[in-house]
Amino acid sequence: DDPRVSTAVERPAAPLIWTKLNAPVRRELVSRPALLELFAADPAPRLVLVRAPAGWGKSTLLADWHASPTETRSFAWLALDAADDEPIRFWLYVVEALRTIDPGVGATSLPVLHAPGVSIVEDVLPVLVNELVALSVEAVLVIDDYHLVTDDEIHDGVAFLVQHLPAGVTLVLSTRVEPPLPLARLRARGELVGIDPDGLRFSEREAAALLNDLHGIGLDGESVARLWERTEGWAAG
Repeated sequence: DDPRVSTAVERPAAPLIWTKLNAPVRRELVSRPALLELFAADPAPRLVLVRAPAGWGKSTLLADWHASPTETRSFAWLALDAADDEPIRFWLYVVEALRTIDPGVGATSLPVLHAPGVSIVEDVLPVLVNELVALSVEAVLVIDDYHLVTDDEIHDGVAFLVQHLPAGVTLVLSTRVEPPLPLARLRARGELVGIDPDGLRFSEREAAALLNDLHGIGLDGESVARLWERTEGWAAG
């Protein structure tokens, strides 16, 4: 057989790392209620996209959402690394993350995923979507560091998943770059909540809270204003 026309995808040999399915621990932080309100949209969006360079507080914001006392949805969490830019490994992690909400997820889709020569979009994801339909709770799946994904087959699968997600299930992508997904169509349908660097940028009041209330530095108002202006509200700065 000509390997150039093979549709089989080799299964990854490396074991999965279960700690990558743990949500980050919420640290002391500056509360951002206006941003948290975006996550409480009704009806829930299919996709939440949090896009900004490193140090803008993407993961911190999502951890705050996860820990919010007013949030009743169940969360599944997946933190990617460079080794996960491979279709079978990526979707194994996604299914295992969802199994932390309901162990019944994957009962049918995992055996299909392990079968040789399967198509992710045609064979695996329709089964996974049907398993999500059967969930007894509303759910949020967070995939952190999605910018590490470059494989077109993964992007195609994520686009399919977003398009077919049942009501009550939201996908969250935290990324440094805009992913190649049908964002314009989702936005036009009101199915996308997007937060970019402008949204994550601290106000001068929030900068003062970070510096003085949280860290006790004791800067005067003029110094806070100067630092806020020079960093353009970048929290890490």
